Amino acid sequence: MVDPAAAAALWLATWLIHSTLLYGGAALAERWVRAPSAREPIWRAAMLGALLTATVQVSGLVERVPLGRLLAAPARAPAAVPEPSASPATVPTLEVARERGLPARARAGTVTPPAAAPADAAPADRAARPAWLRWRDALADHWMKALLCTWLAGAALAVGRLLWLGRLARAELAGRVPARGALAAEFAALCAERAVRAPPLRVAPGLSGPVSLPNGEIAVPAWTAESLDPRRRRALLAHELAHQQRRDPQWQVFALGLQALLWPQPLHALGRRRLAALAELQADAWAARAVRDPRAVAECLAECAERLMHDRAAAFGAAMTDDSLLVQRVDRLLEGVPMRAPKTSWLVKGGVAAALAAAALLFPGCDVHSTYTLGSGVSTRVTVDDDGDTSIVVRRGGYALDLESEGAVTFEPDESDVATLSPGGRFRLEETHAGVEHVYTVTADPSGALTRSLQREAVDVPLDEQGRAWLAAALPRMFTESGFDARARVARLLAAGGPARVLEEVDRTGNDHAKAVYIGELLGSARLEADDVARALSSAARIESDFELRTALTRALETQSLDGPRSAQLLEAAEGLGSDFERAQLLVDAAGRLPDDAGARAAWLATAGGLDSDFELRRTLEAGLETNAGGASFAAEIVGLAARRMSSDFELRTLLAQASARSVDATLASACLEAASGIGSDFERCQVLKALAPHVARDPELSRRYRDVAAGMSSDFERGQALVALDEAGRD
Repeated sequence: MVDPAAAAALWLATWLIHSTLLYGGAALAERWVRAPSAREPIWRAAMLGALLTATVQVSGLVERVPLGRLLAAPARAPAAVPEPSASPATVPTLEVARERGLPARARAGTVTPPAAAPADAAPADRAARPAWLRWRDALADHWMKALLCTWLAGAALAVGRLLWLGRLARAELAGRVPARGALAAEFAALCAERAVRAPPLRVAPGLSGPVSLPNGEIAVPAWTAESLDPRRRRALLAHELAHQQRRDPQWQVFALGLQALLWPQPLHALGRRRLAALAELQADAWAARAVRDPRAVAECLAECAERLMHDRAAAFGAAMTDDSLLVQRVDRLLEGVPMRAPKTSWLVKGGVAAALAAAALLFPGCDVHSTYTLGSGVSTRVTVDDDGDTSIVVRRGGYALDLESEGAVTFEPDESDVATLSPGGRFRLEETHAGVEHVYTVTADPSGALTRSLQREAVDVPLDEQGRAWLAAALPRMFTESGFDARARVARLLAAGGPARVLEEVDRTGNDHAKAVYIGELLGSARLEADDVARALSSAARIESDFELRTALTRALETQSLDGPRSAQLLEAAEGLGSDFERAQLLVDAAGRLPDDAGARAAWLATAGGLDSDFELRRTLEAGLETNAGGASFAAEIVGLAARRMSSDFELRTLLAQASARSVDATLASACLEAASGIGSDFERCQVLKALAPHVARDPELSRRYRDVAAGMSSDFERGQALVALDEAGRD
């Protein structure tokens, strides 16, 4: 699982890179694109595009094109290093090329635990590495924490400031009333002439200047009707109507909120201001066309500028507080710049879309597949396609693994190298361990002959003893961390040391997926002794992923004959399942396999009692009723648990109806009546009582209790139906 905090920090870092490039590109594009109608989509694409490209990169929906490797000149491969144990006729050619990786096959032997594998020559490698790489490794486990904490603190302050400004803006807008008289009539006529729906127009005494609000409302100051002549007043209304038609206030609020949340990007403020300026120019053009009088719009702007002071409400619309922008707007109107409204061409739209697609593929960034996870968390991604090709990505503090396998692959018995690959297959292992990155690639030609290559810190290296030592340690590490080729690996471990050796490997890995896979393969490969089952369940209980834990426990249910204590241990381990769905699914599977053991049944009920969802609890308890395990007393305990834990009358009635449909003795009937007394819905309670009537009619004590429960219903009709059902059952 990907640590959410790490994912957030990685997304922010990627967004900072992408937004810098996109905002910078938009600023450069303004040098060649002059029309506001073409500039605006470029800036909007930069603002939204950075969110999109950062998200798709970090989520893994796209993989970045490795430009550095594509553009780098291919290195000349050194001469092949023959394998000592192979004859000249069978030695594969060794290529040391970029992205390909490592030594020739080592001699067969026994499986060696990773702890006992030859040590990497990491200290020497690290000492020889560039200083910036050493600094990067030193900061790798800490930069995300610092970035995330700083971001959240700054965002909290920025959002608080924005909310405070919003409160002040609401105070300035307080007391506004619907426009009346000539102002309202002129606005209605303008909207009718432009064939647009008239937004609400209100007069706010506390405002200094007009503003279009994000809620779709236009607010104007009182002086609009008092001081402006009809010509300029119509221009003012047309300008604000243009903002509403273009959704400019909503864009500005979105940009302000984004700036508060993603405050580390200073270029975002530039983008927001440019969008506001372009919106003003576009609104001026719209208004000039609407009133057919650009000079009236210019005069209105000048009038507003004289009266407009620092207006907090204007921050949520398209403000006119920029003197240079105001001069530019007036000049455009007075000089007769054509006020046409060209639509954004498909060429511009297509260019923007192509640029964003290229950005997602080419922009650098940080993601869970190329950097460490936050703290000690572990991130694992496993992909297996229809052809069986496998991709595994593992990240944890100080360790990164990328594994790609195309075609069938087998390994030497001592796990020192790849043994065989299917013709045309490819095996690639990229590992960063102890601060050093290695890439090992093995490919097979159509005849199955293998070609191997190794790269260390992006530098081609020969297959010397140091490289062989790394590979002999890296492959066991790969198996332990990823769970790759688990079936063959478990078979080798069983041959080397039995179930205890497999369980040692399970305890060694910190990867939930690998733990679950190894436990599942072990449980499925042989019938284990009780002690080995107990140890396997104990190891499974330490799995944090709900899906992986449920998978391992279900495998134990399906493959092992569990006695009472082992069943109870499994169900206690299931209490670690936080997902109601996963817990319910396991309990449903376990219900049909419960041994005749009071401890196992008690553990099953205790684990079911931890379900919060009434639906999941009901389907789980129904599975318990269907087993007939423990007889009527166990069924009565199930009903009692339902009465205590279920808040839904419908779910409780459904369960009680099933309980009533089975063989009901006095104990179960009494438990069902007690549960029915807690149903608040008269209809649902009546349905339960009618189902119970045949089972209690001939028992005086149960009949009395039945009538007491029926008496608690407020509906005379439902109460009468329940009592009639009891009387009819007594006569049969």
